[in-house]
Amino acid sequence: MKPGVNPEVRICFQEVSIIIMISLDISKAYGNNLILKGTKYCIYSGDTNKDGVIDATDLSVVDNEAFIGSSGRFLTADLNCDNIVDGADISIADNNSFANVTAIVPVGLSQLK
Repeated sequence: MKPGVNPEVRICFQEVSIIIMISLDISKAYGNNLILKGTKYCIYSGDTNKDGVIDATDLSVVDNEAFIGSSGRFLTADLNCDNIVDGADISIADNNSFANVTAIVPVGLSQLK
């Protein structure tokens, strides 16, 4: 870590705020459950119903929101956080559903959905 860089980042979701300790070592992520996009490791997105699995149910939510043209802040189906649900979000949900992405959480934290 470079001097003067804060290794702690606060991320706010709809109802929960979490603090993440940043590390340059990918193996430090619990379960190694990140995806490399370009030069950055990212959290998988697409579990719109928070059941721990990205599947057809989640894809249906995103598809329906895209069909009606949902826009605004904090939309569950806005997977790329651009404040509009569109084809880009459908693509993310579809790709992660096809890849059978599931949550990897420590024992005892599954009740925090």
